[in-house]
Amino acid sequence: MSSVFASETLSAAVETSGFAADIPHLRELVVAEYLRLASDLPEGHVWKQGKLDHVLKADSEAMALARSFGSSDAVAQHLGFLLLCHDIGRLVEAHRKIANTAPPAWNHGVDSANTLRGLKLLGNNSLWKSMLLAIAHHADPTAVKVEDFFGDQVALELCNLLRDIDKREGFSKVDKYLGEEKLGQIAVNFSRQRQKDPTFGDEKGFIEPKLIEAFVTGHLLKRPECSTYEAYMLQLLAWLHDMNTPEIRDQVIREGGPEQILSYLKRQLSSAQYEQIETAYNARYAS
Repeated sequence: MSSVFASETLSAAVETSGFAADIPHLRELVVAEYLRLASDLPEGHVWKQGKLDHVLKADSEAMALARSFGSSDAVAQHLGFLLLCHDIGRLVEAHRKIANTAPPAWNHGVDSANTLRGLKLLGNNSLWKSMLLAIAHHADPTAVKVEDFFGDQVALELCNLLRDIDKREGFSKVDKYLGEEKLGQIAVNFSRQRQKDPTFGDEKGFIEPKLIEAFVTGHLLKRPECSTYEAYMLQLLAWLHDMNTPEIRDQVIREGGPEQILSYLKRQLSSAQYEQIETAYNARYAS
């Protein structure tokens, strides 16, 4: 049965996956790998515990959200497991940054998929292959058509749901990004830039005009170009532009994360800069 969370195609793939009963054990294996990769990170690193906390919450929230929209328990369980798996590559990325290794041509989604393949969890299971493809592409904003997923419609649908649920979980942490995690977010997201400019990513009371223009015209902001923390928070707000499921986007807005970001930007920016952002936001998202 189809729902907001799953078309008939995706529902059929999930209901016949053949590994629903194994998901509790698979969760244990994946969590153990998160812990192993995090164990060597320095104390105080924002991802040492933060990434596992993030994916465990995303796992739980995905299942609850799927059920609230009428999806079957099987769909909820598989989506939760997908969210649990998706960010393990961030820990690989963290080790690479600490070692000051040159950034690769791929993103952390590919690192996640490669790490999971290395665990040899489910072999050539058809749905698992689609899940790995979704995970590998979830951080690539250019992967939006079924052709980008080698014709795998299930992988595309899983990727779109993964992106939206992940964004919702991110918006739920806005208060932490504006409080206790602010310095950690700056350190982990801009470590390379700060080697050249120790102030890169700090709060500076402005956002580069080209980034405001990108937001106003409905585009995503590139995180490495966010030279101020105000811009970093605007790129988070711009995630709304890239959400595929209107019902999830509307729930994100109702839950208040975007309004928290707007309130922060109003405090930090000139009235001229803030009014551009507020006007664009209201035109797209105000009820």
